Amino acid sequence: MRGMMRTVMAAGLVLAAQGARAEPEPDLAALRWQARPLLVFAQGASDPRYVAQMAQLSEAGGALRARDMVLFGDAAPERQGALRARFAPEGFLLVLIGKDGGVKLATEEVTPNEALFALVDAMPMRRREMRQQE
Repeated sequence: MRGMMRTVMAAGLVLAAQGARAEPEPDLAALRWQARPLLVFAQGASDPRYVAQMAQLSEAGGALRARDMVLFGDAAPERQGALRARFAPEGFLLVLIGKDGGVKLATEEVTPNEALFALVDAMPMRRREMRQQE
């Protein structure tokens, strides 16, 4: 598991609250208009859905960066931070937040990267970004 987390961080993504790691909780307000936070919650790092989702995402570093998506994994419910209070996950929960700060997806199911990217790519702001990159 640690190797996978290093892979994700090496891809330029940010991870918070990995088990015993006591990293500061992300400030979503500071990311508004800059990034699309992707939050993955679980009751523990061994949750099969958490492991599967994080494994998928660890393979998509370039695609996440291209969409300004920033990954935050939280498998430490004992920390009870502001994000856990806001989203109140009872188990596994995947939350995608748009650059405008609005929740675009909240699901208890492992979501394929392709579905996440299709959702982001359909957003008006992302379509504008893609046109500007042409």
